[in-house]
Amino acid sequence: MSLQTIDFAAAGLLALAAAVLAAAVVLLGGFLPLATRPAAQRGLLGGGLLLLAGLAALLLGAAALRLAVERLAVAPAVIAGGLGLLFGPLLFQLLPRQLRDGLAGLLLVLAAGGALALLLNQAAS
Repeated sequence: MSLQTIDFAAAGLLALAAAVLAAAVVLLGGFLPLATRPAAQRGLLGGGLLLLAGLAALLLGAAALRLAVERLAVAPAVIAGGLGLLFGPLLFQLLPRQLRDGLAGLLLVLAAGGALALLLNQAAS
């Protein structure tokens, strides 16, 4: 494998997807267990957003896996995905507190995860 055969655009997208996915998992983990959430986040809106954000993260992971399988060799995929996973929690720490701890963070995961999953699906095909 040489540098000419590596798809750097796909590797960059995979690294970005892995970073966003890692940050989303850390953010979603902060809402669990469900009984410890504040009263404002326990209603139907909070539960629905949590479910949708989790689904968006799941779709993002599936789209990233599809992109890696279809466009990258194993070594570049592992390196790009590993770098993304390494920097994902740091990306989470850069978010303002109200995005990390509130419903706005769930909306951010839903929007960013969904949009990136659609972009990855377009890039994979």
